[in-house]
Amino acid sequence: MARRSGRKGDHLATDDYTGFTVYASKLQYDYWGSLAVHPLKRNLQEISSPLCDPVPVEIYRGPTYEIASSTFLNVPNTVGNTSVCELMV
Repeated sequence: MARRSGRKGDHLATDDYTGFTVYASKLQYDYWGSLAVHPLKRNLQEISSPLCDPVPVEIYRGPTYEIASSTFLNVPNTVGNTSVCELMV
């Protein structure tokens, strides 16, 4: 991107957070190594604190599966209405 009012010895760069194109002399590195006009001074994990749950959280042990019923085992071993072709059991 070219600008008519260029600065001698300075080049254009992109702010990593806003995406704006500014002169590189205005950008600074933040905690994570990103270039920004207004860099973050500290790690956000140091500033943030966890929230408290109002009630104890139940332990999730996964879904409960039912044992297959015996109706599957009572399938007749014939094909169609005839007993010509019996299935091997």
